[in-house]
Amino acid sequence: MSLRDDRQSVVDKTQADGSQVITPADRSARFHQLQLEVSGPPSAGTLAVGLKTPGANKYVEVGTIDMTDGEDYLQIFEGFAESIRLAPAGFDAGLTWSAYVYSTDGVR
Repeated sequence: MSLRDDRQSVVDKTQADGSQVITPADRSARFHQLQLEVSGPPSAGTLAVGLKTPGANKYVEVGTIDMTDGEDYLQIFEGFAESIRLAPAGFDAGLTWSAYVYSTDGVR
């Protein structure tokens, strides 16, 4: 499987779009790298990242990204994920955000 096959994304979302869900291409992947991009410098906002274990009914929050801090835009999460929920809060209405998730089992 190529790196491109393991990448999932949501692009050009606004606060009004609400939570977004990404389904990893490989559900046996254990490591998930998330890179956040924003269309301009936001004055406020966070992005909560939740993982849902295969077979589970609920998401568990595994991290929160400060959307105003560019150094916080690359995060790595570990855990088997049926899906990954990205939930923005308080993000500037006039801006968009995109997230790119690369998932791997750690063995290549």
